[in-house]
Amino acid sequence: MRTKLVDQPGTGVHALYAIRCARRPHPRRVGAPEPRDPRRLRAVRDRRDARGEPRDRGRRGGPAERRRRPLPAAGAGTRGRPRHRPRARRRRQRRRARAVRLDRRRQRRPLGPARRPGAAGPAGLRVRPRDAGAVQPRTRVTHDDRPARERAIPEIRFGTSTGFALGVEEELLLVDPVTHALSHTAVETLERLVVPAGAGSAHPDTYAALVEFASPVSATAVDGVGALDRLRAALRATGATAIGAGIHPDGARGDVVHHPAPRYAAIHDQLRGLLRRTPTAALHVHVGMPDAEAAIRACTALRELLPLLQALAAASPWWHGADSGLQSARAQLFRGYPRADIPRAWSSFEDYVDDVVAVVQAGDLPDYTFLWADLRPHPRLGTVEVRAMDAQPSLRDALGLTALVRAVAAQGAREGGPWPVPSTREALEESSFRAARDGLAATLWHDGALRPVPEIARWWTARVRDVAAELGDADALAEIERLLRDGGSADRQRAAHARGGMPALLAHLAAETETPL
Repeated sequence: MRTKLVDQPGTGVHALYAIRCARRPHPRRVGAPEPRDPRRLRAVRDRRDARGEPRDRGRRGGPAERRRRPLPAAGAGTRGRPRHRPRARRRRQRRRARAVRLDRRRQRRPLGPARRPGAAGPAGLRVRPRDAGAVQPRTRVTHDDRPARERAIPEIRFGTSTGFALGVEEELLLVDPVTHALSHTAVETLERLVVPAGAGSAHPDTYAALVEFASPVSATAVDGVGALDRLRAALRATGATAIGAGIHPDGARGDVVHHPAPRYAAIHDQLRGLLRRTPTAALHVHVGMPDAEAAIRACTALRELLPLLQALAAASPWWHGADSGLQSARAQLFRGYPRADIPRAWSSFEDYVDDVVAVVQAGDLPDYTFLWADLRPHPRLGTVEVRAMDAQPSLRDALGLTALVRAVAAQGAREGGPWPVPSTREALEESSFRAARDGLAATLWHDGALRPVPEIARWWTARVRDVAAELGDADALAEIERLLRDGGSADRQRAAHARGGMPALLAHLAAETETPL
C-alpha cells in the first residue's frame, strides 16, 4: 500500500512522511480506524503551473527535485530516505544562539548589532560609550530619563523669601446666579475676569466648575487674605456667582466636567471614577522656609495641628442633596484619592526626598506635586503647604486659620514639634476622621488624651501667640476665638438648612461668600 502511494505523481516524500507519522496511533485514538488506511490520509494534491507542468517551488527538496531522486527498494526500511528535520534544525539554531549569548555575557558585550556611540537606534534611543569591562546595572526604561531625584524634585528654592512669607490659595465653586446649581463655566468666567494689580492670580483647576485664587507673596495674614477678598470682588464684577464650601451641598453625583489642561487630563487618567464623583474645594496655606531642614521641622509641628485645622475649617456637611452625617464630607472624599493622607514624620530633608523618590517611581508620576497629602514641603516654591482645610465661605474664618498655620509653621521651623516624640500617623489619621465627622464638637487625641476641640485650639493659640505678634498676625489669630464662640461654617450651614431647606442653605453660602473681609 505504501509503495503504491509513493508511485503516485506528486506525492513522493509527502506521502511517505504521512505514513511514517501515522505508524504510531495516538493513545486517545484506540479503536479508531486504522491510521494506515489510505482513506485516513489526506492526499497532497499536485500543484501545477498555467501550462499544466508540476510547479517547482524553487527550494531544495521541492516536488521537481524530489521526483529525480531514486526511491528505495521495497522493504529497505527508512534508512537512507531523504527526510525533513525541522525540529533538529531548530535545536541546532537554538544551541548556536545560546552559545553566542553566553560568550557575549562572559565578555560583557552588549547584545545586538553594534552602533557607533551617539548614533540613534530603535525608537530614537542612543548608545552611550561605556567601558566594555564594567558590569552595567539594569535600569527601568521610562518616559523620563532624568535621574530619579531630579525627576521627583526638579527644583529646590528654599530661602528665596524672608520672614516666613505667606501665600494663600482658595478654590471656589461656580454656581448659577438663580438656582445655585453647579456652573461649569470657569474658562469663560476667567476670560472676563480682570485681576486687580497686586492681588495675585486666578486660574482654572481640575474641575470646570472651579476657580482657584492665589494671593501674591504676602507679609501678613491680612495681606494674603485681603488679596483673596479683592479677587472675589473681581469675580462678582464679571456677573459670576461663587460659593465657598468643601463640596457643593446639592451637587448630583457625576455632575462633573474636567478642565482639559494636560496636567488635569493626567490626573483624570490616574483617578478615573474617583474624580467623577463631585468637585471638591479647599483652602491651602503656604509658608516660606529659610532652608530645607527648617521646612522639615515645620512639618513636624504642623502635622500635629492637622486634625484641629480640619475641625475648625469643616464646611461641607451636605453631599448630593443629603445630610452626610459629617461636618466635612470633602475630607473623606479626598481620602479616597491615592497619596492624600497625613504624612509620617521625617527626620531630615533627605528622609523626605527618599520618600518622594520612591513614591514617584512606584507610581510613575511626573513629580512630587502629584502627592496630595494634607501637608507637604513644596521645594519648587520654597514653602511648606497645608492642604487639609475645606474652602471657606467666610473670609474672617479663612483669616484666623491662615494666621494659626503661619504661626505654628514659623515656631516649628525654629523649634520643631511640640512633643519629644511625634504622634504616629495612625493616631493622627484617627483624629482627622473624628474632626471631619464632628467638627467643633469633636474630641481629638492631644498630649496623651482625648480632649475637646476648643481646649486644643486655645492651647495652640496660647503657644504661638508671641510668634504671631512678631509676624504681625496677632489680630488675625484672635479670629480663632471668635470662630469657637460663634461656630464654624458647617454649623451655620446646618442652621440655614433648618430654616428653609436646601434653597436657604445655598443662598446662605452665596451671601457669605460675597461678604467682604
